Amino acid sequence: LMPSCSAARSPRSATRSARVSWPLSNLRPVAVSGLLIVAAVRTLGLSSDSPTIGVLFGAGAVGALAASWIIGPLQKRVGVGVITIIALLLAAAAIVGWALSTSFLVGCIALGMWQIGTTTVSLNGIITRQALTPANLQGRVNTTARMIAWGGQPLGAGAAGLLTEGIGVAPALLIAAAVSVITAVVGSALPVGRSATPNTGQDEDSQVFC
Repeated sequence: LMPSCSAARSPRSATRSARVSWPLSNLRPVAVSGLLIVAAVRTLGLSSDSPTIGVLFGAGAVGALAASWIIGPLQKRVGVGVITIIALLLAAAAIVGWALSTSFLVGCIALGMWQIGTTTVSLNGIITRQALTPANLQGRVNTTARMIAWGGQPLGAGAAGLLTEGIGVAPALLIAAAVSVITAVVGSALPVGRSATPNTGQDEDSQVFC
């Protein structure tokens, strides 16, 4: 009989999973995606119905795809805490580039790099959560994590809109970049910043079910 995941992993592992993964899931910089069209119109000078705006979204999609390719090799070589911190800093630098860009090409590159960073943070947290959470808690942990992550997005988008209306799109984006940097700095000072890649210690078949 295959050993149960509950027996293989202690409640402490489940607690660690929540501590590592839920904050990471909350760090989605919705300000960038929510303000993309606004920034394209006000900063790049595009019309609101320009088809080239779709290219900007496409650049972000390419970045997300790239993140899905690199996350596996990264987790084999680097601890999950280091991956998250570096990805947050990359996202912050890309947001600054996007906020200050007046070139369409530079804007595409910045959005692609931003999506690499933010998607890497998200995937890193999800993979870690699933690796550390016992099988009997997977549904509850995933549901709670999704509610926290997605439930907070309207608040972030609303705050970004208010900031843009009050101080402009570029300053609002720079604030979002600063939040990403602060998160990385705080994370580096916490135990999560030094977390290694989880090792389930189980064979391949049991990992499929766990």
